[in-house]
Amino acid sequence: MSGAGGDWSYRRNVLALGGGLTVADAAADPRFYPLRADAARLTLADNRISATATLRDPESGTHVTDVRIAHDLNSGTGGADLDVPGITFTPRFQPEALTRLTTGVVALVDGTVRGKGRIDWSRVGVTSTGAFRTDDLDLAAAFGPVSGIKGELVFSDLLGLATAPGQSATVAEINPGILVGGGRIGYQLLPGQRVRIEEGRWPYAGGELILRETILDFGRPAPKRLTFDVRGVDAALFVDRFEFENIAATGTFDGVIPMVFDETGGRIEDGVLQSRAGGGTLAYVGVLSDKQLGTWGKLAFDALKELRYSSTNVYLDGDLDGEFLSRFTIAGRNQNEKATGLLKQITGIPFRFNIAIRGQFRALLATARSFNDPRDLIKQSQPLPVDAVPGAAAVIQPPSSEKK
Repeated sequence: MSGAGGDWSYRRNVLALGGGLTVADAAADPRFYPLRADAARLTLADNRISATATLRDPESGTHVTDVRIAHDLNSGTGGADLDVPGITFTPRFQPEALTRLTTGVVALVDGTVRGKGRIDWSRVGVTSTGAFRTDDLDLAAAFGPVSGIKGELVFSDLLGLATAPGQSATVAEINPGILVGGGRIGYQLLPGQRVRIEEGRWPYAGGELILRETILDFGRPAPKRLTFDVRGVDAALFVDRFEFENIAATGTFDGVIPMVFDETGGRIEDGVLQSRAGGGTLAYVGVLSDKQLGTWGKLAFDALKELRYSSTNVYLDGDLDGEFLSRFTIAGRNQNEKATGLLKQITGIPFRFNIAIRGQFRALLATARSFNDPRDLIKQSQPLPVDAVPGAAAVIQPPSSEKK
């Protein structure tokens, strides 16, 4: 304590003090920044100290906690009860005003946290516990914005910001590159500014996104790795969810999306989505605006109008805020029984599409939504001759083809 000033009295063997003071973390490397109390009360009687205070952030005046302290001078033991009626974080008051431990971990925190804590000390050492909750908290993390966090956090070491396993929170929305909502995360806070993610689950397009167990180290500059398993995503719901005009699809997909976040940003490394056995259908229902595609270009466009695929693989690699590469391999047959001309002659014959699209990741979804004409992809194709022999595969587009 420092900066104390106020009134005092001594009556009937009781020393009473009242006034203001500053409370600071006594650790060699302080975890918490000093707080100010302007109406503290302290009494000393029979070698016992009792004190109460309301602690505020000295810069903003934000009410942080109400403290009640008891200490026995004979035994050197004591304790403090902390009551946090509600700290509301706003653009003008963020967690880093209270502690250095949140710097680089979270930012742009918006919401209210409330709870209670307990600190006990003796000549042996110090222990601390606490339970705090929020009903609606938004923040920005290293892996993207998170909104609508709701849950209780029970600390086994309040001063060290560590918990037991099995902490849980619901999340309205999280956006590590693809927006998902309505999920739940199980986690544990570890000493040294580390977070152990036990599991995360989000419903997604008829299936699930499952976040694998991982440890995120915020105590040093280290990559944060998040790996999402994709299970049972419905292609039709996916297309509808993202409002992809002129595209209709069916089928179910599984896969894995490994993501890495560091000081340079976020990226996907070797992500893959694969259609389940049985395949599905893919139909481009837009209008062809360029009639000068040539025979093979027109054939490719017509094949895409009603394609029954046996397998589709999607490969994802690149920066979320920079250059990104998506590769598609689609194997299937056109099933248009009303086809005429050349397409009628090869209806039922296998097609294989190999398509690569390179561009800005966050612009790709917008591109797909407004993709009214596939002529650029088709015009870049270098098709091989097609034999009119059942079972022959027509390679409509080579793997090296890219759209920039």
